[in-house]
Amino acid sequence: MHTNVGIEYVEFSHDLKLLGKVENYLQDVINSMRDSLKDVAGASLQRYNQQGKEKWLSDTKNPAQTTLLINMLNWTKDVE
Repeated sequence: MHTNVGIEYVEFSHDLKLLGKVENYLQDVINSMRDSLKDVAGASLQRYNQQGKEKWLSDTKNPAQTTLLINMLNWTKDVE
């Protein structure tokens, strides 16, 4: 997946074959995008816990939205 702003790129977690009716495989594309972003967020959360916030923030493996998500998740956890 390529972002329409900037140079970010997120790979699909699994191969996706576009077969059958367009109405069906477009839903498969959406589901694959969600699954891939969930996998990226999970991996990013693990790196955050292992590396610490300062080192994790400089990691270029994280897309911007994932960085914001994981940062806010940990901020909420710390505030509670």
